[in-house]
Amino acid sequence: YTLIRSGLDVTVENPFEQGGEFELDLDFFHRRADVASGSDDSTTRFRPDRISYTWGGLRHRPDRWQVGRFLQNEFPELGIIDGVEYGRRLDSGDRLGSSFGLLPEPDDDLGSGDDLAAAVFYRWVADDSEALSVGTAYQKTWHKGTADRDLLLQTVDYRPHKRFTLNGTAWIDHYTGADKLKSPGLELTQLQLSGRYTGDSGDGVGLSLSTLRWPDLLRDEFDLLTATQITDNRVMRVSLNGWHQASDQVRLSGRVSQWTDQTDSGNSADVRVTMRDIFYEDGSVSVSAYHTQGSFHRGLGL
Repeated sequence: YTLIRSGLDVTVENPFEQGGEFELDLDFFHRRADVASGSDDSTTRFRPDRISYTWGGLRHRPDRWQVGRFLQNEFPELGIIDGVEYGRRLDSGDRLGSSFGLLPEPDDDLGSGDDLAAAVFYRWVADDSEALSVGTAYQKTWHKGTADRDLLLQTVDYRPHKRFTLNGTAWIDHYTGADKLKSPGLELTQLQLSGRYTGDSGDGVGLSLSTLRWPDLLRDEFDLLTATQITDNRVMRVSLNGWHQASDQVRLSGRVSQWTDQTDSGNSADVRVTMRDIFYEDGSVSVSAYHTQGSFHRGLGL
């Protein structure tokens, strides 16, 4: 049995003396199994995860361009694209732009060519501090030339001071009569909300809420989903976590969460004690106890 994996990650600043940046991220994978009584198996993959060039986006050059294969900059929720993204920062601090290109399939090979995407976006900021920003993006995709997804993305980021942050992102799909499994109209496909407060002493608390439904897509984005799962399945989770710095060496933390889906519900809780620089220098040891009630596992653990 042989397994080889290697990679290369290179960033070159100002390669053409125009203030731009070149990024290259390659991944190589090889696996071979020689079976005495059966068929041998061999897999080799060479994959460019990122290869792009970026220029602009500076204070004296407000227009930003990026071409190649990259994770979209202003709205990374829109995913990796083989194409181009343009963005412009206005004098007010607001940002607008668009992107166009092919969407690689979310699998081991990142194959590209079946899915075309175009998007426009705008991000509003309240002032120069950007303590409050609200972003909106619209993405249209085509699968093998046929109209596929109409996605509206809405984000909000609120940071009134360094101790408190609030972030939210909503994915909203628009369906037409051409979609096979979902009724025409708008559907909240995914929602993520999180808030965090940290006190002067370093203690803090966080609260998060997430919901998920599966969109009706022609694109092969999910494996082995039936029509019933796409129309009926949903997951909602609420979590509360906190942490307390008992001393310079001891930290206490914990989390409780409640989840529910189309057929079941459950919960989980854990408590952790972390000790730093006690047993050895510049090291930490943690002990945690937990309880979980899930779809496939339930009970206590240490």
